[in-house]
Order: sequence, then structure tokens, then C-alpha cells
Amino acid sequence: MDKHSKTTCDNITIKISGKEMPISEEMKVHHWQVEKESAAAEEELLEQPFVTSASTDSSNEKLETFKRIHYVPPKKKKVNFLLGNRHEMLTGFLLSWKAAVTAIVIGLIFGFVMLKIAIYPGDFFAEQAVKKEKVVQHKKEENGTPTPQQTAAIQSMSVAVVQGGVFSSAEAAETTASVVKGKGLPAMVVEMNGQYYLYMIGAENLETAKELGDKIAAQNVEVYAKELAIAEKNIQVETKAEAEFLQLTHSLFLTMLEVETAGYFKRPINQEKLTAIEEKINKIKNIDQIKNKGIKSLQTEQLKSYQAFKQYLEAKTETEWIAAQQAQLNYLKQLISL
Repeated sequence: MDKHSKTTCDNITIKISGKEMPISEEMKVHHWQVEKESAAAEEELLEQPFVTSASTDSSNEKLETFKRIHYVPPKKKKVNFLLGNRHEMLTGFLLSWKAAVTAIVIGLIFGFVMLKIAIYPGDFFAEQAVKKEKVVQHKKEENGTPTPQQTAAIQSMSVAVVQGGVFSSAEAAETTASVVKGKGLPAMVVEMNGQYYLYMIGAENLETAKELGDKIAAQNVEVYAKELAIAEKNIQVETKAEAEFLQLTHSLFLTMLEVETAGYFKRPINQEKLTAIEEKINKIKNIDQIKNKGIKSLQTEQLKSYQAFKQYLEAKTETEWIAAQQAQLNYLKQLISL
């Protein structure tokens, strides 16, 4: 049916059963396209989010619609399900590789140590002890100090002496020594193997000791000459200086004793030996890092004996000779007691 205006509709008459029927209202016009657009609008309204009604009644007020303004949706990462993100995969691979290598290295080291301990436990712990000892020794040597276990050897020697007797008690030996000293003779008591020995004179050899013994016997003192053997000794040292001193002291004592007896019998003194004595004593004087009390006492006695020796060479009297002999005996006693 075509659309008609209101003016056109007023000129139309309708007859039903021959009777003319008046038109009392406007004819409703339905258009298919309008109905379709109305239905589409209703669907669009249902699909829109964030729609609210201005009022809850059935009035024809306009509905307000809230829409997103300037909304930019996030970009979706294109994921390759076969390779994924290459950077993330590479980083993960490197981290996994490092962790695996570290774990393998630690495992090999730990396994080797445990295997060595299990198979050779004694060798392993002994090796560790040796390494530790070497480290300690290296640190101490840097400070000029050897390890506490280090020893220095005093070579064995034989000394010709004039002996005044052997006693079972220290009291008897000291009483006899006092009598000998009262006659102006040197005397020294030393304990060895539970017995007490009285020594009076030291000499360069046994023949010289016998000659000296005959002079002492003339003063109604019972004596005899003998060789006193002193075995090699390993002395525990704390410093290198102590070991150096022990290497010098042995030969110095014997050389001084030889020069003394030569002077007593008015024999010519070997100047080379006298020079050697001076060189060694100067070295001993400069050694000041001696901590061992026994070695320190030995050094003190040797310096005293040198002073008495020097005084004897200058004076060459019987009294100075006796004093030099007494100093040598005191040194010998300290050497034996080490």
C-alpha cells in the first residue's frame, strides 16, 4: 500500500454492505523496512555494555549509553608454538647449561675426594697434614723462624780431661770440688747417668792431659787423665740463629782449648787458629735471636770463656790460666747438660 497524506485520506470513503462508513481515525501504516531497522536497533542495544536507563518507568525518555573513549586494546604477542620467544628460549638454555656444568664439576670433585677417602683414608689425611705443615713452615721461615720440630745437631767430640774422681752423690762430689778449688785449681762437677764426675783440667789431647795431671798430683790431689767422649746431640731449636750458633760453638771450644794449653807450655801459638777464633766469636756475638734457654746459657758461657781466654793471652800468668780453664769447664758442663 502506498503512503498517503492526511489530505488524501479525507477524500476517501468506504462502503460496507452498501453503507458508507465514516473514517474516524487515521490508518496505521506499517513499513517492513522500518520494522527491520527497529529490530536491529533493539539487538544492538542488547549487545552494548555499560548501558543504563535514565529512569525505571516506561516513559519514552532517551537512554544514556556509556562507551569507551580512546581505548586502544593491547597488542597480542604472536606466539610461535614451535619456537616460542627466541630470546627467552636462548636465555633459559644458557642458564640451564651453566647450572648443569656447575653441578657436574662439583659432583666430580666431591666424588673424587670421597673416593680417595674411602679407598686410601690414611694417605688422604696424611697428605692433608703434610700440606698444612708445609704452609706453617713456609710462614715461619718467612719470619726467620723454623718449625718447632726442627733440630740442629752438635757433632760428637772427644775432649782430653784431668778427672778427680767419680761419686755416687752430688754432695760428696761438691765437697771434693771445694777442696780442689781451695788449692787454687779449677774444678767442675757434672752429673751423667746417675753418677757425679769431678773434672779439673781440659787439654788439647791425652798426652797433654797426662802432663797436666802430673803437676796437679804433686799437690797431693789424686787425679788421672782420660778421654771424655761426648756423643752427637740433636737439639730442638726455635730459630735459625740457634742452629747457626750450634754449628759454630763446637769447633770454637776445641780451638780455644788447644791455644790455651799451647800457651801454658810455652809452645808457639798458631796465628791462623787465633784468627779463626776471632772470626767465630764475632759471629757468635752478633747472634741475638736465641730463645732456647739452654742454648742461650751455652752462648753466655762461651762468651765468658773467650774473655778469660783473651785475658790469659795478654797476661800469660798462672792465675789467668786457671781462670781460663775454669771458664772452659763451665762451658763444657753446660754443653753436656743440653
